[in-house]
Amino acid sequence: MSFYDIFSLIINKFNESKIKYALIGDISMGYWNVGRNTLDIDFLISLESLNDGKSIIDILIAHRKYTNIMLSRAVKKKSQDFEVKVLIPEDIIGLKLQAMVNDDSRKLQDMADIEMLIKRNTNIIDWNKITEYFEIFDKINELDYLRSNLVAK
Repeated sequence: MSFYDIFSLIINKFNESKIKYALIGDISMGYWNVGRNTLDIDFLISLESLNDGKSIIDILIAHRKYTNIMLSRAVKKKSQDFEVKVLIPEDIIGLKLQAMVNDDSRKLQDMADIEMLIKRNTNIIDWNKITEYFEIFDKINELDYLRSNLVAK
């Protein structure tokens, strides 16, 4: 079974079961023009919709204010012959910041991902949402750096 077959099977099952979900992580970035190689599929799933998450699926349970808001803002994107709900770039950035704060070894890759998400989606980025996430995680210096290097170009 190919990666696409597995991905399609999961998305179709989620949709059939009316599970509230959104694609997050590296694969979600591809829907926002930032390609990354990855070995797993990451989802944000509402606590009420939780079913058996197994195998190659990393599941983050939406049970707090911010993750539920993220889930409500997820948008449908076309993936060959089906639609998949994907977090908006700002919310992917919020999760990247959280991951970076929780595991410092992720900082270089996550900051590079954040930079690419902003570069590839400059025309739709909501800086107020991004600023809120950088404030929550006490990363204002990194935000200032991104603004000075990305917005000016």
